[in-house]
Amino acid sequence: VMMPGMDGYEVLKHLRINPDTRRIPVVLLTALADLQSEEYGLSLGAADYITKPLDLDETRARILTHLQLNRFRHHFEQQVTQRTAALLAMTNQLQATLNAIPDLLFELDLNGCFMSIHAPHPEQLSAPKASLIGKLISEVLPSDAAKVCMQALREALETGWSHGHEYEIQL
Repeated sequence: VMMPGMDGYEVLKHLRINPDTRRIPVVLLTALADLQSEEYGLSLGAADYITKPLDLDETRARILTHLQLNRFRHHFEQQVTQRTAALLAMTNQLQATLNAIPDLLFELDLNGCFMSIHAPHPEQLSAPKASLIGKLISEVLPSDAAKVCMQALREALETGWSHGHEYEIQL
């Protein structure tokens, strides 16, 4: 920590600012054994803070632990990136499938409020899609249609599935 010109805290600040070095685990080694100095170093992003006199075996174990943690972090970040890409591809595929469905579809919460709406023909809707999200189905659809939808929702809640409830709205 105590170095001529630029102290270890300043070096750590510069490392954390640079995207290429911000994730390098830094272990501060110092004669400053007070709690305030340690808290400051850790608050800047140091992985560890070791005071002199040091125990060589303990120091080696701490450094190896931080290197292993860094490898784990890197591995898991790669997995998250890969899984995010796979999820995005699946989402795009599902969206393409949904876009190919010619019917009006909507998703309701348990109270009968619109959560999402698929309307390949916007003229099927009584208002712009965005203005319908959050409204109760009974506020939007004719009474008979709302009853059919709520019956299907209740059936799905009770049995885990809803079987072919349809209602045709005459345009």
